[in-house]
Amino acid sequence: GNIDNSFFLDDDGTPYMLYAHFHAGNEVWICELEKDLLHAKPETQRRLIRAEEDWEMNRTNPKYAKWSIAEGPCLVKKDGIYWLTYSSHHVIDPAYNVCLATATSAKGPYVKQGKGPILAPRGKLECTGHHSLFKDKSGNWKIVFHARDPGQRVRYTYTADATFTTKDGHPWIDVGAFQPCLVKKDARPASLPQPQGVPALMKTFGGADV
Repeated sequence: GNIDNSFFLDDDGTPYMLYAHFHAGNEVWICELEKDLLHAKPETQRRLIRAEEDWEMNRTNPKYAKWSIAEGPCLVKKDGIYWLTYSSHHVIDPAYNVCLATATSAKGPYVKQGKGPILAPRGKLECTGHHSLFKDKSGNWKIVFHARDPGQRVRYTYTADATFTTKDGHPWIDVGAFQPCLVKKDARPASLPQPQGVPALMKTFGGADV
């Protein structure tokens, strides 16, 4: 099966879908979409990331050590570099985080950066992951993600500044102070339309949840 899909449109107009594919854990995959954005091109599927590094695996806790998980992918292009961020560890693992890999092509190959996550538990917050990168109305890069208080099941949404930079001569993203994300009670529409592309994409992948 597949989960955690996200959309990326390359400079040449090629649309892509990134997603987490179940294979002895979760892996980050990519495929091209048709121009109508309603159908995938299965023949273009390829794996981008598998969690194998020490900082991607919780080897200190037997409860989570068996899981090789890379999920929740987000891809942006900046300064000629493709910046792929993804979450590793299990989603209920307090050490859930966000890691970075970069490439010169949307389809890779990707090089993991920093020998550690760009976003990790901080202060009293844990499970800091499953994120997205975006620009605010002023053109400033931000990261949005969920986190929880220790021992709690409910996760809340936070944002932080995201600064694209270098670390030890390699691409890196510095994450600023965490800020809770507040939503006005009347901000959500009374009803939301069903995305028309979802059924078609599910059919393309043999009924998998995308």
